[in-house]
Amino acid sequence: MVVIWIHASHSWWFAADRNISLEVVNTKVFINTFINQAGRFTVPLFVILSGFGFAKSEEYSPFRLKRFSQKRCFRVLPTYIFFGFLHIITRE
Repeated sequence: MVVIWIHASHSWWFAADRNISLEVVNTKVFINTFINQAGRFTVPLFVILSGFGFAKSEEYSPFRLKRFSQKRCFRVLPTYIFFGFLHIITRE
């Protein structure tokens, strides 16, 4: 969720809407900046924990690249295809 918030906060973070100045620091900008910076810490943490989880899932059986790839594809591809299709049909 934090990664989604980082991407959604892009316009505030880079002042793309040009309504934000250094003189005006409101609560929305402060909270957005805090979440943005916290998210930049959580992404590497997620990658490390995911790698640990992958390693633990293969701990008691010999590693086979084909089996590992098939398991990951069956978990990742349906979501990727769904959201890819959703993007194609909703773009302007």
